[in-house]
Amino acid sequence: MIVRDDRGRIEAAMSKRIDAPLGAMEAEAMAYETGLIFAKDIGIQEFNIEGDSLILHHALSDESKPPSFVSAIVQGMQEMCGEFRKVEFSHVRRQGKEDLNFEYYRHIKRCQ
Repeated sequence: MIVRDDRGRIEAAMSKRIDAPLGAMEAEAMAYETGLIFAKDIGIQEFNIEGDSLILHHALSDESKPPSFVSAIVQGMQEMCGEFRKVEFSHVRRQGKEDLNFEYYRHIKRCQ
């Protein structure tokens, strides 16, 4: 997890090992949740969380229901969003393994 300021400079960073057999979507949901907890711990009130799962993006934006195996995590994150002034979830698309730059998806959705 990397926290950047409005100029792209690194302000804070963390990593977390999860000793559990998780699928890709479960791991991304846990990463989102960890990001929210990290933001709360370091006192950030307005931020954007990026992820590359369109399914999770739609679920967090209340555009669709999450898959059952991550629904409890998604619901917890949506409730946690009320503790912040502004949280936005962005879907980013990776171009490939070698591309380290992310492209923003067309929509940035606000946490409701």
